[in-house]
Amino acid sequence: MATRKRATRHDLPTLLLGLGIILALFTAASPIASKHDFNAHLASESELQTIKGTVTDVSWTIGRESNLYLTVEDGGQTYHLIPIVWSTRFRQWQSGDQIVARVKPDYTHRLNWCWELQRNGSMMVSYEDSLNYKLEERRRGDEVIPWAAGFALAFFSCAVLLQRYFGAWSEKGFVRLEATLLPKS
Repeated sequence: MATRKRATRHDLPTLLLGLGIILALFTAASPIASKHDFNAHLASESELQTIKGTVTDVSWTIGRESNLYLTVEDGGQTYHLIPIVWSTRFRQWQSGDQIVARVKPDYTHRLNWCWELQRNGSMMVSYEDSLNYKLEERRRGDEVIPWAAGFALAFFSCAVLLQRYFGAWSEKGFVRLEATLLPKS
């Protein structure tokens, strides 16, 4: 069984070149993916369906992003709702609450994204709140793209400079170079 040779500092140009390529691909693909994702999840008011019913189950996750999951019965049909905007007022939810929600189903039609949510007659989340949240989310995501492009350019530049300094892209390049230059005995 052959033993693997450990990486050395001479392999650094190849590593930086690889990181630069990955970041460059991310930079190129992000605007396209962001636009597609944003347009797919954005809902006009005319697209929203209205659900009126009773909450049968309430659960939430708390972490980097907090989510509220509501199970609602509306005339024998069960819906799973997730509000787009998180609010601390959601901790007051309980089974038996009467809600009116304006939702857009996801592409699997298993979950419904709440764009507007009323609980027992009082507005909890308005359509405008949800729309502003989605627009802010996209703006924050778009801020990352110039930074990724800058790091990709820096990695490419360092890779080229180190390649010129070491004379090859990796340690294996040195072995091949020595094999071609040194006479065989």
